[in-house]
Amino acid sequence: MADDGTPSSGTPAGDHRAGPDGFGSRGRRGTAAPSAQGGAGGASPRGAGPRRTADASPRERILDAAVAEFADRGYLRASLSRIARRAGVAKSLVLYYFGSKDDLYRAAVDRALQPIEAALEEAAPDLPRDLFERLRRLGAIKLQVYRDRPDAYRLIVRSMVDPAVSAEFRQQLAEAAARSQDLLYRDVDTGRLRPGVTVQEAVELLMLLGDGLMPRIFAAIRQRPDLGYADLDRWVAKWERYLELVRDGLYQP
Repeated sequence: MADDGTPSSGTPAGDHRAGPDGFGSRGRRGTAAPSAQGGAGGASPRGAGPRRTADASPRERILDAAVAEFADRGYLRASLSRIARRAGVAKSLVLYYFGSKDDLYRAAVDRALQPIEAALEEAAPDLPRDLFERLRRLGAIKLQVYRDRPDAYRLIVRSMVDPAVSAEFRQQLAEAAARSQDLLYRDVDTGRLRPGVTVQEAVELLMLLGDGLMPRIFAAIRQRPDLGYADLDRWVAKWERYLELVRDGLYQP
């Protein structure tokens, strides 16, 4: 994507691959702690994370403003000038720190992923050993982050469904997902699996289930102003019901 908003890598449908917890990107290992998600003028919506402080660095304010702007308007309609106004800085400072709209978008997506990555990293030592309970826990962790940070949620979803976002940026999400996949395998109790079923096969089957469910979710939320934020609980309940059905087929009676 060029700085004028023209996609640089075409507009393919991209890889909408969901994690087996049903929430798209599964996070990245070993990342920084969560960061604030500021709205326009620096005010954070209720539940959107810590309020941006007056002594936050200009770069941090720009990142917070970029997450909000790209979440609100998508890549093409987002404006570097509006981002600068949201952050309370000159547009030239935005370009000084990030160089181009492409680079700022990439950094904003990383910013949106950080709270998820940090929450998963913190939870990793205490995840349940049962595979399905682990999937539920991972889903609950991400759901809470999305509830707390609606701008991050909307930016991540836009990055997966917006046809103006190039394959390069969808790949950014896919790579972040792959880096934490070991959370699904690490020290999982395989004792309840049917004889001959490996944990790798079980996880692959669940990923296929996610691949089938996510296009339905995307079709339902694509035209919603909130990109389905209000329906998170409903989709989580549907996913957990499907998990129960698959579990009863994989586990021994």
